[in-house]
Amino acid sequence: EIPTEASARKRVVIFAFHCNRPDFVRLQAEALKHFILDEFTLVVINDAPEEEMRAQIAAVATEVGAEHVQTPDYFDHSDPSEVVGRIVTWAVQDVALKRFDNSLLFLLEGDMFPVAPFSPSKFMQTADIAGTEQGRRHKSSGFLLRYL
Repeated sequence: EIPTEASARKRVVIFAFHCNRPDFVRLQAEALKHFILDEFTLVVINDAPEEEMRAQIAAVATEVGAEHVQTPDYFDHSDPSEVVGRIVTWAVQDVALKRFDNSLLFLLEGDMFPVAPFSPSKFMQTADIAGTEQGRRHKSSGFLLRYL
């Protein structure tokens, strides 16, 4: 049987990393639903260091129909530039590769919003990995690439 385009398409899973601003969870979910052209699963990775903020982010994630994953509490948040790399690495290794293997994974920080129609599956037709550089002090440490 020859696979159709729809059956050959990988599942689109969007990981959104949030550590504060629960209102951004809602805004981001609304923008994604409006602009992302593919069916997708939204997974909110909650890396808020304080319990009250964790609870607020979890509540909004549930309200918008997103899956919610709480990061382990052993991450040291004293250096935001370093912890973001560790959290993304953990999310890819311990969540994405275990629960969403063979999916098209799209990683977004909590303050990134689509502003025009976009199809992740169409964008990734000719590539296995794509990204954009974000200036961070520890970007040369290679947390994500070192541990994958």
